[in-house]
Amino acid sequence: MMKSLREHLLVPVDDLAGQRAQLVYAPDEYLRMLPFAFSRFRLTLYCFLCLLSGGTLLIVSVWYPQIFTRLARVALPYSSIGDADIMLIHLHGDGLRTRWVECLVHHPAPSTEDYRTKVPWVWFEFKKQRYVFDYERGEFRRYLASIREDLSKLRLRSETGLDEVVVKSRRELFGPNRITIDKPSIAELLFVKLVHPFYIFQIFSTVVWFFKNYTKYAIVIISMSTVSLAYEIYSEVSNNNRLRRLVRSNRHFEVLRNSASLKVHETELVPGDVIILSEGLVCADMLLLSGGCTADEASLTGEAVPVNKEAATGSGQITERLAREKHKASFLHAGSTIIRILGNEEECKGVVISTGFSTGKGELFRSILFPKEITFEFERDSYRYLAILWIVAIAAFIKRLVDGFHVGTPFVETLFNSLDLITVAVPPALPLVLTSGIGFSMHRLHQMGIFCIDAQRVNSGNDKPKIFIHDTCISNDKSGNDKPKTFIHATCISNDNLSRDPTNV
Repeated sequence: MMKSLREHLLVPVDDLAGQRAQLVYAPDEYLRMLPFAFSRFRLTLYCFLCLLSGGTLLIVSVWYPQIFTRLARVALPYSSIGDADIMLIHLHGDGLRTRWVECLVHHPAPSTEDYRTKVPWVWFEFKKQRYVFDYERGEFRRYLASIREDLSKLRLRSETGLDEVVVKSRRELFGPNRITIDKPSIAELLFVKLVHPFYIFQIFSTVVWFFKNYTKYAIVIISMSTVSLAYEIYSEVSNNNRLRRLVRSNRHFEVLRNSASLKVHETELVPGDVIILSEGLVCADMLLLSGGCTADEASLTGEAVPVNKEAATGSGQITERLAREKHKASFLHAGSTIIRILGNEEECKGVVISTGFSTGKGELFRSILFPKEITFEFERDSYRYLAILWIVAIAAFIKRLVDGFHVGTPFVETLFNSLDLITVAVPPALPLVLTSGIGFSMHRLHQMGIFCIDAQRVNSGNDKPKIFIHDTCISNDKSGNDKPKTFIHATCISNDNLSRDPTNV
């Protein structure tokens, strides 16, 4: 049964605090979205179908998440998108390689005393950024944890800071000032790897080989596949841990709130906070309002010499983009390091422009965590080749099955003799060969100081020179406060460059 639609009041959330004017919207990052609602009956039915199919439906749902959503959830009309519990997001469309992802929609309940003046934010998180439901437009829109305010108002607020009510509202709206990278469990990675079509085919093949008494061969293939699987999981966990170390930080800042100074943890900063700056790591994009400082931006902009920053001048509206372009001499990048405070006449104060994944540093890590979907031509050709092999194998399977019936061979023996043909259609050691080749390539790159996040992109390199892109991000020590290092992120590198110093690539 479809749930009844809730009444939506066309009153913006916390409008008295000026929250609507604060929102900075950005273009959507999906092809389309479909609204769904929870359904216990359909979820129970889906579990029953998984048991009835012997787990086949579960495996197929891992390959194509949209199957789970369409079977276990109730589809809603697009006009009821504000009532959705689940959003099915279409990421990438390319035939059988089309990608969907399921996102949970949050419906914070409004308090009873201010229900007529506030509407809770209905939102979901996709690619580490929030999409809020716009009641007037009747759709979800992506917004950034950033401010859009007049510079003159920011200067006036530099003496008092934000009100606690506004801070609480913005923290609820924008979330914590944190760049979080999820850590997948070993069990989760193992399950995802095991349900890959190649490994499922190998499990099927080893069963056939054991029945045919190819015991030694089956054991060798199982052992090789186990080593390959362990190496893949180890590589992914190691890469994830390296990324988590890059964003690790633990600082406290002196913040002005309600005309009083107090110490807060970096995760409690919100856009618009006025901070009394001190030496150390900058944990959000900021604009200098008074005083001056010297900042080391080598790890972000490539500046070899520390840069002096001065208070912003002029007037006009300030956003993260405008502050970065028009007030470059006053803009402090998240991830840079303040090495000295200049002058003693007035305090060095800055206002937080953006937090979390909406900062320049956050956008860089989003591009690493969610690279652009690319389908290479050789990858398409490889799948076409495997499809042709499967067609030939199935034709041979049917012919041998028919011949066995004509000769009078027992059914079980005929069946396994026919299945034996299918097991040799796709090379059983193919996953190991691919993993080994990519593994050796990544090891060579790692020895040269080049860190590769997406191992599958290694296959895109060949003997011809390639256009490549490299960025820099932050690597700190365990305390998160000292010694920023340069981190090179490359999409493709030519063989000639491999013989050179990676810092010069």
